[in-house]
This record gives sequence, C-alpha cells and structure tokens, in this order.
Amino acid sequence: MKGLLLLTGEAFREGLQLQRQRDTVASFQPQKMASQSHVDFCNYIKQEHDVKMDIFISTYDTKYEKDLKSWYPNCKYKSTKKLIGPKLVQDAVHEIEKGYDFIFLTRLDIFIKPYFYSVFNPKWKTIKFFSQNYTIWDCGMTGPYPLVNPTFQFIPKNYFHVCKNISTDHFVWRHYHEVVHIPHNKMDFMVDTYHDADSYKDYNPYYRYVGRPESTLWHDRGKTINRKLFGKKNNCNTKKIHARISKLIGKKQTTVRMKAIRDNPNKLNMNWIFEPFKSYHLP
Repeated sequence: MKGLLLLTGEAFREGLQLQRQRDTVASFQPQKMASQSHVDFCNYIKQEHDVKMDIFISTYDTKYEKDLKSWYPNCKYKSTKKLIGPKLVQDAVHEIEKGYDFIFLTRLDIFIKPYFYSVFNPKWKTIKFFSQNYTIWDCGMTGPYPLVNPTFQFIPKNYFHVCKNISTDHFVWRHYHEVVHIPHNKMDFMVDTYHDADSYKDYNPYYRYVGRPESTLWHDRGKTINRKLFGKKNNCNTKKIHARISKLIGKKQTTVRMKAIRDNPNKLNMNWIFEPFKSYHLP
C-alpha cells in the first residue's frame, strides 16, 4: 500500500483562532515538534502496517522554509504568499499524483500524539473524519447532519472523486452528502467520542495545536456519539455558548500571555508550551 500525508495551512503559527501571527521566534520550536510528530507518525505506519507514506506540504511563504523542508524527508512542497483559505487545500489536491491508496489530510500546526497511532487504520474503506464536534455546538448536529471535527480527514482511493469538491470545515459531512452525493453510511468518525477541533477550547488526547495553550477541560468526557442520529431528523437546538467556554479556559488570561510572548519571546519561561509534549494523557 501507498498513502499520502497532506499537510496544509500556516506553519510557524502563534496565537489563537483568527489570529494571523506567524514566523516569530517563539513559533519555531513548537512547529519543529509538530513536524517531527508527522514524520514519527509516517514511520509508525510504515513499520506497523507496511505502508509507504509520502508527504505533500501546501502552505504559505515563510522565512523558515529551509528549516521546514529539512524536517521532512523527500516531501513535495509548495507555498503561496497570499492567504487563500480553503483554496490552499483545493489547489493542493488537484496536484496529487495517481497511485495512492488513501490521502490523510491534516494541518501543519498539529502535533499528533502517539495515542492516535492505535486509532489509525490505512485499510479503512469509507471516508473518515476525526470526530463529531463537541456538543456545546448544537448537540454535535445540524439537523440530520453531524457537525464534524475535520482536523483529520481520511479519503480512500474509491472516494478520491470528492477531492474535486473537497471541504475541511465543520459542515463537510453535509457538503459531501448534498454536493458529492456520498451516502451517510459511507462516512464515519475515527473515534467514538466528541471533540472540538481546537485543543485550546477542548482537551484532546489524540492531538494538539502547537503555538497556543492546551485546554485541560474535556467538555464531553465520558460521552459516546450516537450514529443512529445520522441522517435522521432531530430537535436538538442547543445554543452556542462561547461565553461559557471563555470563562472555563480563561481566554483573557491566555491572550495576555500570548501577547507577552510575542513582545518578549526571549525573556519568558516557555515551559507552558513545551510541558504538554513531555507526557501524553489517555482518555
């Protein structure tokens, strides 16, 4: 078998959601750790499943480009200066060569924790998203469609045609069903638990975003997704309560700390960034 790890988005990113700070001194080492986790993951897949993994990076111009390329053996690399959002992924998938059995898509600023290794199966026959989104967002559903945590997306070769209309947002399940006509039973989740995509908002035992703090609060710990709801009408209308999230994880305090690091990257104790990499929490 042969698989492709497609890494997209901003590298050397620092800051919270919607913040565009990157290429800072403080962002270098966390990105290196994330990149090493990608290589370690590919090596594990090769050793455990005898699957050759290629790596394709589609990102934005960075002053650390030489370093980034050096961390990945024989990777395909492309970058652009202008922020183009979802088009970055869409353009990349159109350049993927034939011959792969699957595409595994994730972000460049994701640190893959070893606990995820036992979850991944290169022989999955359906499209797989990492998880259903946590239930603070409309019980994890929008009508008959599950809200998706799209941090990881697995596409087997029988479904490569979705790449023409690829999506990486929370509504990707609905998009693939309505636009690409993928049946509900041909999509699924890698794990049976609920997780928000952002590990700053919701603790995740399988990965974390580098360059931002990691929450210690797992909102839906102990809950299991209900696949019987997929494709069915339901009356779940729970409101989005961002104020509660901000209160629980201390958004103001964290934002102040991130700004301090940007202003004085060499004068602060950086243990709060590196500490989560020293041990891996199991669910």
